[in-house]
Amino acid sequence: MYSDIIHYSKFNPTNNMTVLVHSKHHQDEYGRIAKALMSENHVCCEQVGFIDLDEETGEHKLIMSGYEFCGNAAMSYVHFLASQNLLTASQILLKVSGIDTRVKCQIHKDNSYEVQMPQLAYSVKPFKLNLGFADYDVFKLHFGTYVHYVIPLETKVTSELCKHCEQFLKSRDVDNSVKTIGMMLFEVNEQNLIPLIYVPEIDSLIWESGCGSGTATIGNYLAYQQNVSNIEATINQPGGQIKVYVKLNKYGKYETSIRGNVSTVSTGIAYIEKE
Repeated sequence: MYSDIIHYSKFNPTNNMTVLVHSKHHQDEYGRIAKALMSENHVCCEQVGFIDLDEETGEHKLIMSGYEFCGNAAMSYVHFLASQNLLTASQILLKVSGIDTRVKCQIHKDNSYEVQMPQLAYSVKPFKLNLGFADYDVFKLHFGTYVHYVIPLETKVTSELCKHCEQFLKSRDVDNSVKTIGMMLFEVNEQNLIPLIYVPEIDSLIWESGCGSGTATIGNYLAYQQNVSNIEATINQPGGQIKVYVKLNKYGKYETSIRGNVSTVSTGIAYIEKE
């Protein structure tokens, strides 16, 4: 037996505890390393990303363990680069997994972070879904590498509904291009979001304390439901609040960004035993 040595930093964006690994590892090892770090008896977090350095260009890229796009991890990534004095401006374009184009990011004067989110790949699809013994109005939003299902609720989320949502996500048969699937339970009256995220690549199913991509999804859902060209909203989540901005561009597509705060929880070395 011997141990992999992992250099990492742990961040808190809206209590969506995020670990970014900044030691170099082969991408085939990302899933195994992430599962170990995420476990309760290890570093413990909700998601893991890897900061990859292109040695030829000297450019960094954030690659999530499931090759997905993650808004909160992107904000944590900007926070990390700023703390390491690797940024030369408050507005930057960064390479992250789960999206082909560079992501526009901004550090605001109050030290909050704003990240551009992927655009909807298809029109919002409303449909009826039976979960347990009840039918729900559901809205499917497909953002290319991730798909979210929004269930607007007039009442509080129940444990029974949560159980059926878990079963629904785990049973989805998705294309390999889809890296994450999410169920967004949205308590409309209180503007409360309870997000469930499934990453098939690493078989990770987590009720997240805060979800950046889920916040963007809710912003797009609200714009669709209200039939408006602009939305600015603060979405409450178990771990705090994230702001979302949605604006219809001249091509008839919604451009979306999220804004929140990030703090560093710890940084150091972790060990993962390996046969």
